Amino acid sequence: CPCPGRQAMTRRRLGRRGTSAIESAILAPAFLLLALGTIEIGMQGTVPAALSIGTRVASRLGSPGTIGASGANGTVATDAARQTATRDAVLSASGGLLQDGRLTVTQQACDTVANAAAGQNAASGPGDAGRFVRYTLTYQQPSYVGDWSTMLLSFFGSSSAIPATFVHTSTIVVTNELFQS
Repeated sequence: CPCPGRQAMTRRRLGRRGTSAIESAILAPAFLLLALGTIEIGMQGTVPAALSIGTRVASRLGSPGTIGASGANGTVATDAARQTATRDAVLSASGGLLQDGRLTVTQQACDTVANAAAGQNAASGPGDAGRFVRYTLTYQQPSYVGDWSTMLLSFFGSSSAIPATFVHTSTIVVTNELFQS
């Protein structure tokens, strides 16, 4: 039966048929960008915490001067052994989050705490007994969602993007203990 009311209802239904698909196509990239951004913030937020823990571990390990292979019996270890042991301890303290190739551990020894804090008049290495040492850990963490975010942001007409690499740094100044030889 050709009823005019029925034809109008069918036309209304046909006019709205693709609406939800279009709405999904418009909103999906925004929600995906929000989810990827949350993941990126969470992952990048864990690196400074791991570096902070690693910096404390490095300073506690390096200050007595008796670490490394030659320091096992209580003698003062060589600078190279102390630096290697410090780096290994930082990587171990991170629980596998930090990777060796991206981590830089810098040790600078100074005569005064002011110089150590400012990083001035410093000698490279872990220093001798009683010296102030500045431990600086730098980690280059690649972006987890950099390429995806660039594509999604360009969908919205934005030319900004998440950097390909984030650089995280942690620094602490300690006094080396009096070494026992």
